[in-house]
Amino acid sequence: MLLVGAGLALRTFGELRRVDLGFNPDHVLRFDVSLSPAKYSSLVRTQAFFDALVERLRARPGAAAVGAAEYLPLAGADSATAFYVDGRPQPAPGASVQAHYRSVTPGYFSAIGITLAAGRTLGDRDGGEAPRVAVINETMARRHFPNQNPIGQRLAITVEALRFRPDGPPALDLASAMREIVGIVSDVKHSSVQSESLAEVYIPFAQRPVRAMSLVVRTTGDPLALAADARRAVASLDPEQPIANVSAVSDLVAASIAQPRFNVVLLSAFAAVALVLALAGVYGVMSYSVALRTHEIGVRLALGGRSRDIAALVVRYGMSLAAAGLAIGLGGALAIGRLMSGLLFGVTPTDPIAIAGAAALVIVVAFAACFVPARRAMRVDPIVALRRDS
Repeated sequence: MLLVGAGLALRTFGELRRVDLGFNPDHVLRFDVSLSPAKYSSLVRTQAFFDALVERLRARPGAAAVGAAEYLPLAGADSATAFYVDGRPQPAPGASVQAHYRSVTPGYFSAIGITLAAGRTLGDRDGGEAPRVAVINETMARRHFPNQNPIGQRLAITVEALRFRPDGPPALDLASAMREIVGIVSDVKHSSVQSESLAEVYIPFAQRPVRAMSLVVRTTGDPLALAADARRAVASLDPEQPIANVSAVSDLVAASIAQPRFNVVLLSAFAAVALVLALAGVYGVMSYSVALRTHEIGVRLALGGRSRDIAALVVRYGMSLAAAGLAIGLGGALAIGRLMSGLLFGVTPTDPIAIAGAAALVIVVAFAACFVPARRAMRVDPIVALRRDS
C-alpha cells in the first residue's frame, strides 16, 4: 500500500515537472518594488521611476532582457475583473465574464519568456498618449472569441471603465475604456502548476501605471549574481526605496511544487521502511521455517531428493505467503489511491505503472528474503540432520 502511494506521488511529481509553464524561468532574476503612495502620488512620477529603473537594469552587464509586470506567474498574487467586448450586448447582472489583468512594460514578454502566438506584443509606441491597446492570451482568445480572430477587436475592463459620481452610484464608461487587441501570447500557469490557464489581458504600463511592480531580468549567467546590481539601481533612483523578494524565477517554480515534492519524500521514506521490515519479516519467518524442517529436509535428501528441489520447496512456500499478502495489499492500495486522488495530477488512482512497479518490487524483495534460507536448506547435510534429531 505504501509503495503504491509513493509510486503515485512520484508519478504526480514527474508529471508536474513536465508541465508547460508557458514561460521560461531559467536564468531570470525577479524582485518587487512597491513605491510609497505619499512620495509617488503622481502617476507620471511613478512611470518615470520604473522606466528609468528598467533602463538602468538593461545597461548592466549580463542583462539580456528586462521587463516588469504587475503580477508574476506563480508569485501568489493576481487580480480579476469583468470585461466587455465592443459590439456585444452587456451581460445580465451577475452573469458577467471575468478576465485577469496586469500592467506590463514592453520588455516583459521577452524577459520572462512568454512567446507571441499572433499579432504583436506591446512596445515603446504604446505610450500614454498612444491609442489604447491590449494583448490577450490564448485561453482568452479561445474561450471568448471562438471561431473568430480577436486581433482588431476591442474590449474594456471594469476597473478602467468605472466612474464614481458624487451625486449617484458608480457608472460604466465603456467607450472611453475600450482597448484594441493587438496580439495574442501563450498561456502561462499563473496560480499554480496544477491549475488551468486563466483568461488574461496584458495592458501597457505606460497606459496604466501602478506603484507596485515586479521586475524580471533575463541574464546570461547566474541570475542571483545581478541581485546587488538590482539593489544599486533602485538606490540610485531613490535611496529610501526598498526592494523585496529578490530571487530567481526558477525558485517560484520550485516553491509551487514543494508540497508534491514533500509528498514524494515522505511516502518514499515510509515505503522504504515498510519494505525493509517486510524483507526482515519474510526472511525471519522463512529462516525459522527451515530450522523447524531441518529433519524433514534431511530425510528428503537421504531418500534421493535433489538440493534444487529442496530450495524450490522453500521458495515456493515463501512466495505463496508473499502472494497472499500481495493480493491483500493491492486491495488496500486501490483504496489508498482513491484517498490520494485530490493530491494527484496527470495520474489516475489506479495508475498501472505505479501499481505494477510496487507489485514487482514486493515480489523481488520477497524472493530475495526467501532465497537466502533456501540456499541454507540446500546445504543441509542429511547425516548430520538425521543424527541431531534421532
